[in-house]
Amino acid sequence: PLKMSQSWSQVSKIPARTLNVAELELYTVFKWDLWVREEDYRDWLKSTEQAVLEFERCTNETAVIRTLIEKQHLLEQQDLQYQQQLQHQHQRMEIQQYQMRKLAAQPSFAPDSFDPGEPSPYLYPSASPS
Repeated sequence: PLKMSQSWSQVSKIPARTLNVAELELYTVFKWDLWVREEDYRDWLKSTEQAVLEFERCTNETAVIRTLIEKQHLLEQQDLQYQQQLQHQHQRMEIQQYQMRKLAAQPSFAPDSFDPGEPSPYLYPSASPS
């Protein structure tokens, strides 16, 4: 049936025409005798059930691994954001330290020694000679 070939084609990503040719070749190999002994059918069914269970186990393990990878990726993103915040804070601290050193290096307008009994030369500038 054409619809079945198309369905298998979509699932397997094999062109329907290729599947049809392969099916005809298979029938030819078996000389169109598709009768199967009950014992062979039960063996096939058992192996198919085991394959399904193995597939489900692998799929489950894959899901667990995918979840762990996603969690690891999230942790790495959070760590990167934290590192960026630390770097930003460190840069701000360096700027503040630079500004403080710059202020400390500026000459002071206060006299080196201050005698409270003398008038400040900054408050009372001396008269200019005439």
